Amino acid sequence: EQGLSGRSSADRPTYLAIGAFYVQDTATYNASVARNREVILGDIKNYTNLQPLIQINEIKQMTRNGQK
Repeated sequence: EQGLSGRSSADRPTYLAIGAFYVQDTATYNASVARNREVILGDIKNYTNLQPLIQINEIKQMTRNGQK
């Protein structure tokens, strides 16, 4: 994902780009990143000279009135 703007079109985006890994749990993520750390870091340098920020999220299933 590439940031285009902030709240209004005149505002700079908070993030220039967002990438996502979808895994079952943080242990799987950590193991995958550890095995491929040099490749991932080398690839990031192809896109930016900024220090990446890491955030780990959990995807929740939203319900409405108890229904999926």
